[in-house]
Amino acid sequence: MSCLNYRLDVYQGEKKTGVVYPTEPFLDEGHLERLEQYGYFPSPPMSGNAFDANYLRTLLDRAVNLNGDGVDAYLLYSAPVFGRIAHIDGSLGGYRMHGENISMSSGRKTVKNLGDHIYYQYWAEKNAARLAAERAIPYRTGSYVKGPYLLLWYLLIKDGVYARFKLPQQGRFITSLLCIQAFLTYPNISIFNRAKNVLLVAAITLTPRPLRLMLERRMVDYEAA
Repeated sequence: MSCLNYRLDVYQGEKKTGVVYPTEPFLDEGHLERLEQYGYFPSPPMSGNAFDANYLRTLLDRAVNLNGDGVDAYLLYSAPVFGRIAHIDGSLGGYRMHGENISMSSGRKTVKNLGDHIYYQYWAEKNAARLAAERAIPYRTGSYVKGPYLLLWYLLIKDGVYARFKLPQQGRFITSLLCIQAFLTYPNISIFNRAKNVLLVAAITLTPRPLRLMLERRMVDYEAA
C-alpha cells in the first residue's frame, strides 16, 4: 500500500462547519484510470493522507516541476503507480479554511491562486504518467489540462496576467470544448451543477470581451497579487 486516505472535518477559523472533505465517495479501485480520464480522483488535502515512507522518498526525489507548493497532488497522483490506495471513510482530522488555501476550498480566488493550482495539478498528472511508463503500466496522457474545474479555472484566468510558472499552451476554444465535455461526463456532479457550469463556459466563450470580463471578475480577483 502506498497511501491511506481519510476524511477531514472542515473548519472556518476555529469553528467546525459540518462539512467533511472530500465530499465525494472514495474509490475502492481504479484510481489511475480515473486520473487518466479526468486528471483527478477523489482525495483529501495533504493532512488527510498517510504515505508509505519508501514511496515518499522515491517520489520526492524524482518529481519534475515540483516548486514548493501543491506537494499533495504530486504525492497522491503517483501513489497508485507504486501501490494500492486504501481509505477510511471516517474523519480523522481537521482542515482549516482561510484565504490562502491552495486547495481552492475557501476565499475569493485570484489569477495567481488559480494559475498555481492549474500548474501543480497538470504536472502532478504528468509525473504520474511518466512514472507509470517507466513501470510499463498502461497510461495515456496528453498535452492539455484535464478535469472540469481545472479547465474552467483556465478559462477564467485567460484574460488576466499569470506569469509565475509556464502553463500549458491551449486556446480558449479547445479549452471550452474540453471543459463542457468534462462537466457532462465527470462522475458525482449533480444535474444542476452540470447545467450551470456548461452555461457558464458557453457565456465565457461566446460573449464579447467587455461582458466576459464583467462575468469573470465576479468570480476572480484580477487585481490581487
